[in-house]
Amino acid sequence: MSSTRNKGFTLIEVLVVLTILSFLTSILILYSRGGEGQILLFREQSKLVSDVLRAKSLAIQTFQTQEKVCGYGVHFEMAPYNTYVIFKEFKGIDPNNPCGANNRRYDAGEEFEPATNLGDYGMKIDQATIGDVFFQPPDPRIYFDGLQASGEARITLMSIDGVALATVVIGSGGQVSTQ
Repeated sequence: MSSTRNKGFTLIEVLVVLTILSFLTSILILYSRGGEGQILLFREQSKLVSDVLRAKSLAIQTFQTQEKVCGYGVHFEMAPYNTYVIFKEFKGIDPNNPCGANNRRYDAGEEFEPATNLGDYGMKIDQATIGDVFFQPPDPRIYFDGLQASGEARITLMSIDGVALATVVIGSGGQVSTQ
């Protein structure tokens, strides 16, 4: 008597394999979403560093070209706007001290280029120890909120969901670093 056996998978075996595959897929999707948020945060952190260094570079360049600008800075606006903008201050009319009347702070109308809205990228400014950093040539001299810089200033970016943080540190000598 010959017996015939079907060679294949049972329904239970197929269901077990499908369950394991769906579980592993869901873990992979959740992991990739978390990584995506971290990548966005680091991208915005590096853009902020680049913009602060750009303002510093523009200030030094201004001194070499003898433009009618006292310097460049970056203004940080926390909630509800979560923006920052590069700004410039023009020289005054006093020929002996053309930058003496400037406050080295952002005033409306001093924008050098449109503001960067961090909310558009799923980020916000979580903490900022300053509202303005200003670079005045030739050194450049550094000012935090209109006063000669001492110590360091920190701007902390956070993802909207509150999961990831990144910090930009600006030193009193104009050094910019990340944490």
